[in-house]
Amino acid sequence: MPAHSLFSLSGPRTDRVPLDVPCTVRVDGHDAAARVIDISLGGLGLSMDFEDAVAFEQGSEGVVEIKGIGRFEIECRWIKGNRLGAQFLDDAAAAERVQAYFDANGHASE
Repeated sequence: MPAHSLFSLSGPRTDRVPLDVPCTVRVDGHDAAARVIDISLGGLGLSMDFEDAVAFEQGSEGVVEIKGIGRFEIECRWIKGNRLGAQFLDDAAAAERVQAYFDANGHASE
């Protein structure tokens, strides 16, 4: 199974908007400082120290607090080195908050 086939398991992906915003991620009681490198209505990409990234596993659930955007429950969908991709667990509420951020900051979501 090709690596990119993971994305087909979670349904259609939405366009991602590049960002560079600080955040804090918590998984299994482990807090890590990270940066949001991209975000969409359905999920986000994170970059963090490699030592922190090893605490995450595909499928693990946690919380990300993004400065200026809010708090989201997430599921880790993929990990590659010090980067990971996560899907928002509360799709409707997350999409509403992310859309409000896009609207306030002049980003297109489609």
